[in-house]
Parts: sequence; structure tokens; C-alpha cells
Amino acid sequence: MNDLNKSKISEISISKNKHPLWAKKLVRIALWIAYSGYKTKGIENIPTEGPLIIASTHLSYLDPIILSAFISRNLFYYAKKELFRNYFFSKLITRFGAILIDRDGFTRRSFQIGNKILKSEECIVIFPEGGILEKRDQLIIKSGIGMISALSNTPILPVSIKGSDTLFNLRSFFSDSTRLSLNFGKIINPKQIEFQSKSEHRKKITKMVEDSIEKLENESV
Repeated sequence: MNDLNKSKISEISISKNKHPLWAKKLVRIALWIAYSGYKTKGIENIPTEGPLIIASTHLSYLDPIILSAFISRNLFYYAKKELFRNYFFSKLITRFGAILIDRDGFTRRSFQIGNKILKSEECIVIFPEGGILEKRDQLIIKSGIGMISALSNTPILPVSIKGSDTLFNLRSFFSDSTRLSLNFGKIINPKQIEFQSKSEHRKKITKMVEDSIEKLENESV
């Protein structure tokens, strides 16, 4: 895929990425059935307008759909290039806000598209741990989220998702207990963080995201 086609995809996704509220409600109903209910906390922390970076834990390929169902705004999210290999699946996820990112992580192009989305007053989802983690010994947030927030002066909404990886677990499927929960934290505003250098600013933002998500993970919902 050449740079011109990549540019076209990003432009199309920004103009056509519309998630109607009725569709979000239908997805929430489906999630209620699939996960034997769900629990949410901190919904009031979600800004209703303005550019926003959503920093979420990542357990399942369903996480972007789950986040979109509970956040009333249109969402964009980074997706690794492996997901774009199938032509039809590539078209589908691009329609719903997927942005191609290289295997090695954030590139100059990744930041350019992210900044374009944020300048359009839209939301972008970043999974700051770098991908789906089947097992986590320690929460480690990569520095890319601090960089894009600092460069764009965009606030970050930390989110903890739990149970999204249990959908195809037979033992969990036949359980009557609620398996899916979302915990939305307080906004982290880069403009309110004191710093001596740009590097320190990025590191402070990253550390605040890490601490906030760690706190959300340990809270009951």
C-alpha cells in the first residue's frame, strides 16, 4: 500500500467514521446478552466535545467496539497492519475508525494522522501497553501516548476494561455473574502539568497515565 493510498484511507475514515447512537444501543444490548450483563463506572468523566485521547487497557479485539458502545462520540483507533491483510476486513475496520500502524509502533505517519484527527475535535483510542496482553505481571505504558498528548496538547481519558476476553471462554459463558466492566478515570490534562523540558513533559504524562490506569484496575466497579 503506497503513501497516497494510505493518505486516502485516513481522509475517508475521518469523513465517514460515524457511529449512530441507535447502533451503539444495539451493541450494548448484544454485550449485555453476551457477557451476562456489564458494569460501568465514571461515565460522567467522558468529555462530550473537544479533542480527546482515550488510553485503555487491551484484552480483546472487541475492545474498540466495546469502547464505542459506551462512549457517545465517534472513535478512531490504531490497528496493527496484520489486521489489514484481508481486503474486506480492512474496509470494515477502516469504516469504523481503524488507523494502520506499523508493527514497530508509532511512526511519523502515525502521529500525523493522530494529530489530524485531534485537530478535527475527534477522539482517538490508544492502547498504551502496545497490544493485547494475555497475562500482565506489571502495567507498563509505552511513551508514545505521552508524546502525542504533549505535542497536540490533548487531554487523556484513562480507561480500564475487564472481562472482554471471556466471551469465548466456555466456563465463563455459562456463568451467571457479570463478566464485563469498564472503569473511566479522571481526565489528565497536559496543559496543567509543570515541566522543565519537552522530554520531562512526555515522561510525566506517560507516568500519570500509568498510575491512573493502575488505580482503575485495582478499583471495584
